[in-house]
Amino acid sequence: MADSSVASPTAPQTFSWRTQLFRGAMVMLAAGLTAALYFWGNRIPTAALMRYGYVGIFIISVLAYATVIVPLPAPALAFVAGGVLLPWLVAIVAGLGASVGQMTGYLAGLGGRVVVENRGIYARLQYWMRRYGPVVIFVVAFIPSPFFDFVGILAGAFRMPVRVFFFWCALGQILKMLVFAYAGNIWRWH
Repeated sequence: MADSSVASPTAPQTFSWRTQLFRGAMVMLAAGLTAALYFWGNRIPTAALMRYGYVGIFIISVLAYATVIVPLPAPALAFVAGGVLLPWLVAIVAGLGASVGQMTGYLAGLGGRVVVENRGIYARLQYWMRRYGPVVIFVVAFIPSPFFDFVGILAGAFRMPVRVFFFWCALGQILKMLVFAYAGNIWRWH
């Protein structure tokens, strides 16, 4: 029995010029941030930002996770910062920053939905994301993995509510950063 909430992948859809403009802008924004961070990321004064403590950690985490497909090592930042600052606070700040940065993948999905919609697997992916989306987002955010961008793109493409995406992403990121921050704390003091 077919799920009636999942649209047919072959159903023709038309989009207004505003929708097309919005989607194009979201794809360009995500691509532009990724390119900028890839080419100029080594010029970001990481050591200087670390002097700003938790605010610096937040900014670095946002920038590290704002890239689409090309992740930068933010868990390493949580590991180092956890050795000199309060590990639980480092985890919260770094996890929230990572979640804000991950919104670029979500926005790319909002903008690039047409790319996904025209594929035969669209209905199947949409079904799985609607049924298990929050669990998938949490697990993939918790595990250090380059696949999270793909999950974020799918969440945006399938119009998962942004608050649901952000909550489960933040929960997974904060718990991941907690592990790294406490590992750094233990390594530093023992």
